[in-house]
Amino acid sequence: YDSATDVEKHAEETKENNKDDEDEGEIMSLWEWPSEESSGKKFWWVFIWPISFLLKITIPDWDTLGIPDSVVGITFLAAGTSVPEAVSSVIVTNQGKFSSQGVE
Repeated sequence: YDSATDVEKHAEETKENNKDDEDEGEIMSLWEWPSEESSGKKFWWVFIWPISFLLKITIPDWDTLGIPDSVVGITFLAAGTSVPEAVSSVIVTNQGKFSSQGVE
C-alpha cells in the first residue's frame, strides 16, 4: 500500500466483506418461518427442516450435560476405531476359520 488512504480503504472493504459473510452464515431458526427472507432461503428452510429436526432431537447438547467437547470427541474417536475391529474379530471367530486369530 502506498498511502494511509489505501490502507483505510482496504480496511473498510474488508469490514464490509465480513458483514456480508456474517449475513450469509446466520443460522435460521428451526421453529420460526423465515417470512422476511428470500424465496430461495424459504425453499432451503423447507428442504433442510426434516434433517435439522432429526439432528436436534437425536444429538444431545453436551454442554448442558457438563461434558467438554474434547472428551466427547475423543470418546467417539475411540469407539469408531475399536468397534469395527471388535466386530470383525467376532465374525472371524463365528466362521470357525482362524478361530485362534479372532480371540487374540
